[in-house]
Amino acid sequence: MDLPKITEKVFGTDCIRDSQNRILSQTSKKQWLSEVSIWLEEFINKFKTPDEINVSFGSDHDNQPGRIGSKTVCFTLDRSFGMVIMNQDALKVSSASRFCTVAASCAVFSGKWMYEVHLNSKGIMQIGVCSNLCQFTIDRGCGDTMHSYAYDGARVKSWNMLSKDYGEEWRLGDVIGICIDLDIGTMTFFRNGRSLGVAFTNISIGSDMVYIPCVSLIEAEGIFANFGGSPFRYPVDGYHPLQIQPVLHMKQADHVLKWLKNLTNLVTPIEPKILNCISGDDITDRKFWNRLFSLICYYMSSVLTSRYCLLRNVVPFVTDIVHVNQKEKKTDLSRYLKVMDELWMNVRERIMDKALHIIFTDLLHSFEQVCDSLDCLQQQSIIELCSVLLSHDTTRKYIINNFLFNRISIFDFLQHKPLDDQYLKLNIPNAWWDTKGCISEIEKHKKSFLNIFAKIAKSYVELDKKQCEFLKLVLCNTDGTDTEPSSRTLFLKKLRKFCCREIQNELFSKFLPSMAYSSFFRFVRVLDELWKTEVGEESITVPSRYFFDRSINYSDSDRIGGLEHYLIHLYRDALVRELGEDHRIFRSSIERHAASLPIVELRAVGGITEVVSLLNNSEENFAQHLLLPDTPNGVILRAVFSSILKDNEPDTVNGNMDCKLSLIELFEDLLMIFVTTVYKRCQKLSELYQHFKQSAVSFNNIYTSYKKLQKTKPDTAPLVVCLKNTIDLQKPELQKLAKNSAWFDAVSLNDEIITNFLKIFDYLISTVVEAEVMAELFAFLPNFYLEACDVFTESLVKDFINLRTIPKSSVMDSLLTKEADLMIRLFRDKRLTHIDTKKIPIDILATLAGHPATMKILESVGEDRSKELIGKLMEPYGDRHWLGSNWILIRFWHGTGFGFRYSHFPHYFVIEEKLKSAQNFVMHNIVNCPSPYYQNLVRQRLLDTTASIPSLLDSIISELHWIFGEFLAPMQELQRVIERNTEQILLMKLYKACAKYFDKTIGLLRVLDMFISLAPEVFLESYFSESTSFTKRIIEVVLLIIHRIASKQGCFRTVMNSRLVTLENVDYLAIESACIAILLDILKPELNHFKEDDLLIPVFTRMILRDSSYDTENLRVLVGSPGTKNSTVMSLHDYDNDMLDAELLQATKMVDMLAYYFPALSSLDIIPDDVLCTICYSAPFDVKFSPCGHHSCLSCITYYLKKSRLCFFCKRTVLKVIKLESDEVIDSLTDSTNLSMLAS
Repeated sequence: MDLPKITEKVFGTDCIRDSQNRILSQTSKKQWLSEVSIWLEEFINKFKTPDEINVSFGSDHDNQPGRIGSKTVCFTLDRSFGMVIMNQDALKVSSASRFCTVAASCAVFSGKWMYEVHLNSKGIMQIGVCSNLCQFTIDRGCGDTMHSYAYDGARVKSWNMLSKDYGEEWRLGDVIGICIDLDIGTMTFFRNGRSLGVAFTNISIGSDMVYIPCVSLIEAEGIFANFGGSPFRYPVDGYHPLQIQPVLHMKQADHVLKWLKNLTNLVTPIEPKILNCISGDDITDRKFWNRLFSLICYYMSSVLTSRYCLLRNVVPFVTDIVHVNQKEKKTDLSRYLKVMDELWMNVRERIMDKALHIIFTDLLHSFEQVCDSLDCLQQQSIIELCSVLLSHDTTRKYIINNFLFNRISIFDFLQHKPLDDQYLKLNIPNAWWDTKGCISEIEKHKKSFLNIFAKIAKSYVELDKKQCEFLKLVLCNTDGTDTEPSSRTLFLKKLRKFCCREIQNELFSKFLPSMAYSSFFRFVRVLDELWKTEVGEESITVPSRYFFDRSINYSDSDRIGGLEHYLIHLYRDALVRELGEDHRIFRSSIERHAASLPIVELRAVGGITEVVSLLNNSEENFAQHLLLPDTPNGVILRAVFSSILKDNEPDTVNGNMDCKLSLIELFEDLLMIFVTTVYKRCQKLSELYQHFKQSAVSFNNIYTSYKKLQKTKPDTAPLVVCLKNTIDLQKPELQKLAKNSAWFDAVSLNDEIITNFLKIFDYLISTVVEAEVMAELFAFLPNFYLEACDVFTESLVKDFINLRTIPKSSVMDSLLTKEADLMIRLFRDKRLTHIDTKKIPIDILATLAGHPATMKILESVGEDRSKELIGKLMEPYGDRHWLGSNWILIRFWHGTGFGFRYSHFPHYFVIEEKLKSAQNFVMHNIVNCPSPYYQNLVRQRLLDTTASIPSLLDSIISELHWIFGEFLAPMQELQRVIERNTEQILLMKLYKACAKYFDKTIGLLRVLDMFISLAPEVFLESYFSESTSFTKRIIEVVLLIIHRIASKQGCFRTVMNSRLVTLENVDYLAIESACIAILLDILKPELNHFKEDDLLIPVFTRMILRDSSYDTENLRVLVGSPGTKNSTVMSLHDYDNDMLDAELLQATKMVDMLAYYFPALSSLDIIPDDVLCTICYSAPFDVKFSPCGHHSCLSCITYYLKKSRLCFFCKRTVLKVIKLESDEVIDSLTDSTNLSMLAS
């Protein structure tokens, strides 16, 4: 190819015509390049006409008619109020104060003008214009003053002093167009190119009124403004941008990009040889092409610095040079790769940085927009373009290293945006939900409704594929060199830092869960595919060795057994057996850093040993060697010393990563992401689904009642009209919920999502199971593995199972069975040392016991493992975490005990009127799943005389006394506030304390209820020596609780009658039914044999009647009677929907029996004061202490001596306890146990 031909193909006929003699006559490549350089300069300069020079490069002010201010428009702090955060271009603004206002650097007074705002959040923001007369404060922003006009899509209002309903609710990613016509005085807003109608008319106009773009934001909200510095996404005909277009740059960009494209087409894929050149030309062909590229790229610099040209010219250029073979479905990237090679070679890095940042920011803004079509083609095309941009190695590494997790989050490009509400309303007018066939006008839309969302699901499958390909590019592990790390190395380093530090930032907590949810499952899919192709295994299991051999850096992670250096010292022998004595984990930090030096340098000073000895030498010798730059010792010591002083994070290693280690690191990062963010999205989806389900059931019931009434009553009947109005009010909201729920089912909760969730959960459990086999070395397991087990289990049981049917449920069952078996083994495991880590196994078991499906799994772990679980649950409390174990025990009982079937706290309905004002209120149900299998095991354990059951019962009763006292303290504080009738600006800790201690009280009461009901002989017979004592103490505390909750002037009644919404889980039924259940359990045998003509008072009835807290009236208040309502307290009869008739009859019979026997107490039954036990004041004393001679009842001294051998009264040592009736010694210090107690 000769030089004239190259001239024509690259620069076209204009170049040939302009420089016929100078260029075409050259036969030397060197001279030809020189002439082309001169012509390029002349060609570009000829576009600089005087008018264009004035517009583009003249003064700092734009002289367009009707406009004043700077030529380049941005936000300025001159007219701002509050604290704002701006980017370098002053176009991106976010609020750092409670309420801030910021205005732009130009103003308009006539004509038609517009600007656009991209929403980086969706909260309260007032966007519009203000006049030069406006003064802003912390309470007055844009739209709050006389001459300012704004639109707020969060509250769906327009603002000008006063607000009025206007527009649509906006979402994150929306583009809001602000158009003001100062010729007629009107203002209109647009949302994603769709007009919202004229918002304001009669805007004050005139030469003395100028209007400035202005926005007001509450804290943490943000926007990105486009005043015309880049092409409008949705331009409006007749309206001008506030910033004039860069005409010169646009023309220059058109020509330069055309030349660059022509040259790229000419040399790609093979650089042609240049013929007909003079001999002796010293420029090679390759050098010639490089010089020609550099000439063109020189003029690309000004193109790449213009935001407008980048988005108008460069982005379409990239799309144009990428050839896609639709037939073979292959993309030819050779031209794009060649262009990027030349740009990186010839353009400064800071220019490339700015250009890439502008392009990716704009692509992100486009991707964040709400989908307005079923096929989401816009999002697919953006991801394809991103993949093209990242296909170039240098560009990809630069973006990963400088953009991802710093300026742009990768989660943004992996999320799934829901369809726009307005689009759903217009294109899917008819919704469907399950009406059980009761509402024909809803059921007839079922087929078409499901077909539409099946199509939506299919379109998102295509988007998933493109996002996964994009993610694989970021995780490329083949582009590492001797001087550069691979893309995967860079990405995983940034991702781990993000997981450990940035993800905890509160700024991310507002938006990250929804983005991370979609991203998480894209990552899981890619991880699974890469593991199978690169590692060649079907499932991921992290080798246990990696947890202690430092193959992976866990410096930022806690271990379940404690600090790493402590564990290395504690389990050194086991580590030596696994790793050998010479392994690097046994080296000091000095040795490790010295060993990392090149061998040649180490040999210069005699090896590692010599370096270490020098570093460990005296300070003088160390300083002497360190300060001698010419000696080998000085050089090496400084290298080691500087390495030690560096950050603990290791330097990035050049070359490609080990495939298995890198994918394991990605797997662990995904676990952290799920534990910190993704599970929140799962909870949110579950709440939305529960809200939709409850709304649908409510609507179906109302509609059915309405249809029935129509048959018997006229349409004008008040009840019929009321139901009709309710239906008309609820139906639009329910249709919206149905469409959103269908979208979530199709996109966010499809079978692939559930399958991938179970996959990574399986990988997690398999890893922990394998590590647990390592005996004491299991203590090296990072703590986040067990935390992940807890969070994954909770999400599966409480969220996913509630959301939809699990595909391949047998896989889930086997997985949870394996986990349950593991957690029973880890419960009370001594290798778990941290208090939070110790709680994790019991929390997981509690989660499994909270759902019928998983309760069956817990029952299927085998008899030995089940007995092990019950044995651990029923150990004496001591210093262990007993709340979780109690919760599991009552889950075995819930649905069986007296009045213990409520699936929600009935008190919710009592305060129903207050709850109507609560938005998105969801009543969380308590699922009944009693387990007769585990109830039988509990009975066996209670009857086991070798078990420490007396110590357990003593723990429960003592704890119940203390917990109920702790519950009364905040209740009394609330009572004082209520009685003073002051504003209830109460500390939240009071509400939390009430709720916490109330739940603990109910749990302890229900455990006692279960124990007495399942094994009555332990309490009602002399099964243990302390049986009667335990029963008496139980009666005392239960009657005390009844007295406090039934007392007319008590704090419980006062607070409950105030009906505080924040105390909805503190309920009459829960505590009333638990207390009555225990009394019925104790009195059941006596109640069965009760006859009114029997004057002999039974033993336990007498024990109850003699208690100082007993009051028949209190029991009558709690139990109530049929057909009567007490205005001050809710009785069991008031909860007829939650109580069985037989239970109410039994409770009433018990109260009648106690009322019958109470007057029958003869004078002999009344204990004289001189023989009354002065410890409990409820029984006569029947034992004395030796040698001091003091008296008490047998129950009190039996309980007291468990804790101390000192006399309750005189503090002398009690050597013997003697019965008064028979002088029988029932306790003596001659027992070895008592002697050891005395010694202690």
